[in-house]
Amino acid sequence: MDLRHKRRLGLLGALVVALVAVVVASPLGASAKPTQQPLSGDALVAAAKKVVAAGTTGLVAAKDPSKPELKLDVSDLAPVKSWTGPKEKAIAPKGKKVEVISCATVAPACANLAMGAVHAAKALGWQATYLDGKASIQGYVAAFQTALNANPDAIVTVALPESQLQTYIAQAHAKNIPVVGITVTPEKIANPKGHYDSYVTFREDSNALLEATWVIADSNGKAKVAFDWDKGYPFLVNELALEKRIFARCTECKIVDITYREFATAANPVRMQQIATAMLQRHPEIEYVICPYGLNCGSIQLAAKALGRNVKVVAKNADPNNVALVAKGVLAEDVGSSTEWSGWSAIDDVVRLMNGKKPLGLAAHNVPLHYFVKSNAPASGRYDYGKIFDFRTAYLKLWGRK
Repeated sequence: MDLRHKRRLGLLGALVVALVAVVVASPLGASAKPTQQPLSGDALVAAAKKVVAAGTTGLVAAKDPSKPELKLDVSDLAPVKSWTGPKEKAIAPKGKKVEVISCATVAPACANLAMGAVHAAKALGWQATYLDGKASIQGYVAAFQTALNANPDAIVTVALPESQLQTYIAQAHAKNIPVVGITVTPEKIANPKGHYDSYVTFREDSNALLEATWVIADSNGKAKVAFDWDKGYPFLVNELALEKRIFARCTECKIVDITYREFATAANPVRMQQIATAMLQRHPEIEYVICPYGLNCGSIQLAAKALGRNVKVVAKNADPNNVALVAKGVLAEDVGSSTEWSGWSAIDDVVRLMNGKKPLGLAAHNVPLHYFVKSNAPASGRYDYGKIFDFRTAYLKLWGRK
């Protein structure tokens, strides 16, 4: 999650759940069986509708969590009927201290992911401190230095790219402090000791796949789509490519426009509305606008309303603010996983590292995903995935606390 230098406002969303063996039941039918060729045309639309139906009433997850997310297709997803997390126990030591750094408190996904890790650590009886990275490189460095000065047993970060913190991660390693990064990716860096010990994901790439899947299902495979996107982060560039590939196989879909803006711009609702207005005026055929995350996606709908246009705006990462907008009918859809659940999975990796074991790693995390539409979105925007499955108790059992 490589932030651009000197840009304010870190990253919004994205995140984490550990798992080694997945128990995912009820495949999505004949169209959902793995095929050598990716689904296209009517088969793609049919499979998309099954995924959306399952993900709206419950949770869906990758049938094979070891398959790289960016290579997942609609047929790789299935309804979740039971625990999708790890089965191998990792007994948690007692009396530990963890520092958790959020990329930005103002970005709900960052803050909620970090608080998930804090809650999990405290459930183990550990000390846990939340630190705000304040959406800037300087803030990240200051927060990491504060964490180091506290001499913790582990450090967890959210959306802090290792390329920008490699010096400080190396300092943590020199003190035998493991560092787990949530919603970050391995990078090519100069300092070989500056890599994270574990990379936890809340499967934001899968969110992108499901975002496109919803549009295809909702439009019956005939969507006229525009992207209001951010290319300032490598993972978002990859996700856009993923969505473009799936729309290319939707034979009657059309990508009308791709408009780029930066994260700092997304934080300005006035500028977002101006950008959306210009895009919609250029292309009167646009029916759907897809966002890379939820920040001020509502401004796109304001632009459409002012122009008298019937446009469906869709987002991902399920930030509570945007789920609430879905409930109000401002956004048509949002999809994402539980940030709390992801935070707990980060602590699972911390426990395994403290035990001298390998963390589960990117391939082993398989956070279930859920669609929010107007019919099921809570007015508050807050939804406890634990109501579908009690992931907290499942982790505490793995950690020897239940």
